Amino acid sequence: MSTNGMRLSALALTIIASSFGPRDVLAAPLLPIHVDLSALAGATRPDPHFADYQWSVDDQSNLGAQLLVGRGRLGVGARGWTTTNVQSVEIPGVLSLDLDTRMVAAEAVLRFDLVQVAGWSLYGQGSGGWMRLSYGTEALQFVPSGSQEEIDVPLDPVDGWIGSAGVGTQYRLPIGVFVGALVDHHVFQMETAHRDGDLIVFQDESFGEWTARAELGWSF
Repeated sequence: MSTNGMRLSALALTIIASSFGPRDVLAAPLLPIHVDLSALAGATRPDPHFADYQWSVDDQSNLGAQLLVGRGRLGVGARGWTTTNVQSVEIPGVLSLDLDTRMVAAEAVLRFDLVQVAGWSLYGQGSGGWMRLSYGTEALQFVPSGSQEEIDVPLDPVDGWIGSAGVGTQYRLPIGVFVGALVDHHVFQMETAHRDGDLIVFQDESFGEWTARAELGWSF
């Protein structure tokens, strides 16, 4: 995980842990365990720095699912989500096209309810895990100007670590259904390439994205 990603997740977990007092620790074993399964849908706002690499910085749809096991105020579990984007590729006089991209992430999640009132809760949440960025095509083929030989450029998936921190709210209905909303900020690192004169420079860079999600789930 990038340094920024680890700091962000560590800060979120420290805030959550500091709210978990001795009385909560003693009371937790006496409280029932519940399992929450939910569907997530919302929008992701890409890092403006993506524009430097001809990526769209418009809001993109974000879909996912989450499974949490909770007792009292504390919950742990896993979350998976996906979002799409478009990257423009242009070689003057040779190639001009838009490439569809997809990011998929799988994360471990730690959540702590800061406030609980009559079925409603306000919580903090931290996560950390793995992400993969892939293209809709495996390679680009083009013939450079003045040449008759086709060049094949592979577009391999990019894997990396990702971390986030966020806050959310949730309301539980008596029938076991709950609804909620969450806003979080993800930080991740990926290898980039850019032209510096006649050279192609490769380097690792950190990016951050904001995501707002609505949640609909079932508790059992």
